Amino acid sequence: MISKNTHKIHLKDLFWDYHFKENQLKALLNGDVDKVGHLDRNALYARILTSMNWYQIMDLIPGEKIKEALSDEVIERIRFKDLREKYYFAKRLLFK
Repeated sequence: MISKNTHKIHLKDLFWDYHFKENQLKALLNGDVDKVGHLDRNALYARILTSMNWYQIMDLIPGEKIKEALSDEVIERIRFKDLREKYYFAKRLLFK
């Protein structure tokens, strides 16, 4: 698959307001750890879904984890209603 993203994605850039290290966030995303500080995987997914476009999300989240990233629990953590609706729609299309 050709990536539409022209620059490297850094998870720590999504958490400019915290002092997480890139390798810690990658370990959380990959399932190697359950938490980094107060951050759990669902909160990480919610931040990714809120902060990135679809192509970046697909580049960043491993294919086998997309269903988990689009779980109701993650989507409900998104503050913006229109964005929640967008991801519920994507979930319905991907996982009928």
